[in-house]
Amino acid sequence: MPRLKILSVSEQDEFDTPPILSGEARKAHFRFNQILQEIIKPIKGEVHQIGFVLMFYYFKTVQKFFAPQTFRLQDIEYVSRQLKILDFKAGDFQLDKHSYKRYKYKILQYYGCSPFDKAAQILLHQKIYLLAASHVKPKVIFNDCVDLLLVQKIEIPKYNAIRGAILTTIKDYTESILQSLTNSLSKEHMLLLDELLSFMEDKAVYKLTSLKSFNHSIRPKAIKENARELASIQDIYTQLLPIVETLPLNTRGIEYFATTVLKSDIFRVKRRTDVDKYLHLITFIIYQYSILHDALMDILLKSISTFNSSVKREHQNRCYENRIKYASTLKDFSDNNLMQINLIKEIYSLCKDSHDDYFSKCKIIENSIEIFFDSTDQREQSIDLLISESDYNDSGYYQAMSSKSRSLQSKLTPILNILQFNIEQSSDKELLKAVEHFQTREGRIFSNSPISFLTSEEKREVLYENKFNTSLYKALLFRKVSAKVKSGSLNLASSYKFRALDEYLIPEYEWEINKPDLIRQAGLEQFQDPDKTLQQLEQILNQEYIKTNENIINNTNKHIKVHKTNDFTINTPALELSDWEPNLSDYFPDPYTVPMQEILFSVNKSSGFLNYFSHLKTSYNREISDKLLVAGIMSLGYGMGNNEIASIAKDISPSALDNTVNWCFTTENVRNAIDSILKLTTATTIPSVYLEAEQKIHTSSDGQKWKVINDSLNANYSFKYYGQDQGVTVNSFIDRRNLLFYSTVMSSSLREAGYVIDGLMHNDVVKSDIHSTDTHGYSEVVFGITHFLSIFFAPRIKGLKHQIKSMFSGYIPITGEELGFSSPLLYP
Repeated sequence: MPRLKILSVSEQDEFDTPPILSGEARKAHFRFNQILQEIIKPIKGEVHQIGFVLMFYYFKTVQKFFAPQTFRLQDIEYVSRQLKILDFKAGDFQLDKHSYKRYKYKILQYYGCSPFDKAAQILLHQKIYLLAASHVKPKVIFNDCVDLLLVQKIEIPKYNAIRGAILTTIKDYTESILQSLTNSLSKEHMLLLDELLSFMEDKAVYKLTSLKSFNHSIRPKAIKENARELASIQDIYTQLLPIVETLPLNTRGIEYFATTVLKSDIFRVKRRTDVDKYLHLITFIIYQYSILHDALMDILLKSISTFNSSVKREHQNRCYENRIKYASTLKDFSDNNLMQINLIKEIYSLCKDSHDDYFSKCKIIENSIEIFFDSTDQREQSIDLLISESDYNDSGYYQAMSSKSRSLQSKLTPILNILQFNIEQSSDKELLKAVEHFQTREGRIFSNSPISFLTSEEKREVLYENKFNTSLYKALLFRKVSAKVKSGSLNLASSYKFRALDEYLIPEYEWEINKPDLIRQAGLEQFQDPDKTLQQLEQILNQEYIKTNENIINNTNKHIKVHKTNDFTINTPALELSDWEPNLSDYFPDPYTVPMQEILFSVNKSSGFLNYFSHLKTSYNREISDKLLVAGIMSLGYGMGNNEIASIAKDISPSALDNTVNWCFTTENVRNAIDSILKLTTATTIPSVYLEAEQKIHTSSDGQKWKVINDSLNANYSFKYYGQDQGVTVNSFIDRRNLLFYSTVMSSSLREAGYVIDGLMHNDVVKSDIHSTDTHGYSEVVFGITHFLSIFFAPRIKGLKHQIKSMFSGYIPITGEELGFSSPLLYP
């Protein structure tokens, strides 16, 4: 296997030789001042003075020392002229080793920097070890090492020194993992792992292959298959977890090895050495166990969402169907009440009448009462019907839930039986008791089941007429689990998406020790005092409200119309078109057909974006053909498939193309390639014609709805967008220059606000000054985080007058009394 290359030959040469400076840059960098002249006075000899000055300014520019034989001739000639050393031949320049070392030490002292000594090597080793544990690509590690040395003001050594440190550390880390695994593995563990590589005759597939994927369907049969798969992994996971805890592996490392298994066929896994093979299989089990937990929880959440909509719809339909019957019963009851009132009036007037004798009055009253009592049964029936209808309005929803519970049980009982919750981190202990009871009884619920997690109303419905409603109990239990998982009070023990919030944060002990450094690295020094920060924000917000309301009262703001009912409407002004609008088509020749592969090769020639499609395995060191990468882009872009592209392309085999797409087209590589193209586009300055005079970068994001044919946990039903089909949301980010810099696929049932910060931070090219979204993309949290990121968040909020526009209370900015209104025009 060839030795690992981190930089290409040209990049190595660029790194180990002085920078190439233009005439203007040379004048800017090699500025002679009185301090430098005083330093070089004691130096004897013209060559030594020139050498010192060059070393001095090269170090100032890139914090590196270069071999004297690599000094640029143009730089030597320029410095000799500045030192007024005439007739000096640059080709004769030489500097002895002792003088070079002496000058190097003197320059380091002057700039307050440290040499690349043993202490620096230890510091570099610690940095590399952390990155190697996360299996970061060697080139990224190399760049991070250089950045660390720059920040710590340490001399940057030659390429081979850093490369050697990287390779040695990666080798040591790998050997430490394998050695730890060798010490922990028993024969039983090996047999257990070897069984994963066995062929299952009944399913005609290898066991490892069967565990690589899961079914996205929410049909009961598919859910049971997923639950069985998790149960089979759970047995292995329980036995292997103690081994994993002894290995120097973090989450990224586990994901790296597991992804390698997922992308490898069974024969590649078998060909690995025993210890390496077992390492990959162990991490695969650990990773897949968490992934299956997440998948089953997603299915539970999606099923509950569908169940809630179905119950609500059925309850509404029943209420709608019963409204006519209820109205008729109410009319009968009203007529009977009216009859009773008339009878009382009649008896009262008869008693007041002095013409009839006592016996006649009694006879008339008796006849009237008999007529009234003849309709008593009808009246009581009307009352019973009204009571039952009233009771249905309260309990009808629970009745609908109970009637639909059976189909829900067939889906979610296998899931809740197998899921493992984090008992220590979950805060809802009462619900945990009910879940534990459910799992212990394998879903068989009786009247002695825990009900303390239910509300008083829910308890009343479950125990209606002293009968335990098992169907309703299970439906409520499933709903409670769903709600608590969403709120974060119920967490999974093994998961990537549903862990406790504290597990995603910096550990508390690390925060207490390194708090100042972490705050400084994040650039949040000015926000260290929360009370002071909130006070400043409240004052700023108050002034903005006063200013806005004054503009309304003074009629300066022409876009708002105030009504006499203390209401207002806002009109969005039409876009003003200038006489000349920038059109990029003016910069290009007349349109004509250009082959896509020619476009891709041309863009790559300028941007080098294909270099970012590196192999997933950090140890891979072979050249990847540009033709294969371009063919892979066209295969995925056109949706034709690798076989079709390979059949019409020259010198490309389907297997080679499959292998390239499988190992090189990761999400990270695609985003890095896009960033490189955006950098090139930005460097041309052509997109800047779309910027306004202040040159601020205004970005925006929005979601687009796309139909999904196959089963997907991200897909949801929405008649408005997809009709009878399911679909997902593709959330895209673009700036004013039409640079599309980030996209992500999300569930169509989620708010886009949760993904705004991802798009603003997951790119190194477009740095937003102002960001806009629609109502679906804003929340109070997004406002706060964008403020900390120095981004002005300007969402377009629908129904602004109905929104709570401030978290501060206790003050009224300004009233509209000058216009005759008793309340403020615009208030928090």
